[in-house]
Amino acid sequence: MKNRNPVTSFKSTHSEKSLFMEETLIKNLQEKTGKTLEEWISIVKESAIEKHKEIVEFIKTKHGLSFAFANLIALKAQSSDSDSNENSADKIKTQSKGKLKSESSGFRASIRQVKTG
Repeated sequence: MKNRNPVTSFKSTHSEKSLFMEETLIKNLQEKTGKTLEEWISIVKESAIEKHKEIVEFIKTKHGLSFAFANLIALKAQSSDSDSNENSADKIKTQSKGKLKSESSGFRASIRQVKTG
């Protein structure tokens, strides 16, 4: 019997299961809601909500979908936005820099306060 690398084996099995689950959710989405994934993405875009968590909450509360469906729609809506946005990588870098800078300056201030306090 051939020895398999458990890490590699887990990764491929995990990604295969994830893909299968995603395909199943997409297939069931129209069956359960009467709308295709593309129609749901249009609804999200019309709402002008951009943050993932807010999209999920919007779909769950306003349309009564489960977390699994809402999360899938949010991910797909955001990926379709980033695919069409040429500067998305630059936007992410800029946002990350600002966040890290503000977090580190707050951390430094708290250290200064402890040292002088």
